Amino acid sequence: MVNNFTENGNGASVEINTSYDSGLAQMYFDDNFVRLGGNDSDKFFYVDWGNVGKHDLKTMYTVTNDTRENVIKEILEQSDEYPNNTGKKELEKMSNPKLKEELNAWSDHDHDERDFYEFDQENFGEITTRGYSQGDYAEIYYSKKDLKECWGNDVDENNLKKSAENLFWNHPLWFQVIIDGKDFDGLIDNEYMNFDDAKEQVEEKIKKEVSKEQFDEFKKILDKTTENYL
Repeated sequence: MVNNFTENGNGASVEINTSYDSGLAQMYFDDNFVRLGGNDSDKFFYVDWGNVGKHDLKTMYTVTNDTRENVIKEILEQSDEYPNNTGKKELEKMSNPKLKEELNAWSDHDHDERDFYEFDQENFGEITTRGYSQGDYAEIYYSKKDLKECWGNDVDENNLKKSAENLFWNHPLWFQVIIDGKDFDGLIDNEYMNFDDAKEQVEEKIKKEVSKEQFDEFKKILDKTTENYL
């Protein structure tokens, strides 16, 4: 918090409160992502503020038989639990109940569940995101069908990636200005914007709302305002 309560020269009182809110950032993250696997996993499923659910293997029988059989082939060929010489022809002869049994057994292993989305590219998409430090990396899977039904259009992966970058690595910015007891809201258009850009945007908006004397006093306090983290 920065104010001029002890030094205002023209009678205009100004208070500016800003912070990057880590608590809100964690809340946003939890509302949008479900981790696949253990606590050290770098793979996540995107649930869009809870608007869509995470798909686990046991709910995936709405996909075509061909897709499901291809998934099983990949699983069995790469699994240590099965001989390396397991032939595709044998697998193709398996009945659907047998395929379902094998898939259910495989789905009980959380560390394998995250690989399922890589196999089923018809129904799921994948994006990656990197942060600011070495090791800041995540793979994010999403349901093409669910998001299209929710949004009304196909997924734009560039926009989804930008959103994921903010939700994973950045903090939302809170910017409050109070001048002579009036609280100004909606001062920044994007809560993930750069701090200096936010200050410029706030300055432009406040200039249109207050008198010259009030603005001059506000500008003095704004120039003293620096980044702050909660």
